Amino acid sequence: MPIDEITQKVSDRYARAASTGEQMCCPTSYDMVDLQSFIPEEVLKISYGCGTPAGLKTVSPGETVLDIGSGGGIDCFEASRLVGPSGHVIGIDMTDTMLAIARKHAPLVATNLG
Repeated sequence: MPIDEITQKVSDRYARAASTGEQMCCPTSYDMVDLQSFIPEEVLKISYGCGTPAGLKTVSPGETVLDIGSGGGIDCFEASRLVGPSGHVIGIDMTDTMLAIARKHAPLVATNLG
């Protein structure tokens, strides 16, 4: 199958899941109670990754974090809390629907983080 077709199929699947709240990937080990204190429910319910392979415990204030396949932004928002105002977080995703959700909630998360 050509890469363009694969990319479109994956993008369509994630867009459909983002629109319906469909569950589709493996479980994560997030502390949901903690995340609920600053990340909106709409973002938390569409977390379709398998968590962060290296974990975010190694992230320090002032660092730059790149999240490839950032989806609705849950890992970006958590990384933002850890890097603080002197750090940077960049999220990249191929699904416009997921990016729209992350962008929609970024200002509220920033306000919640202070």
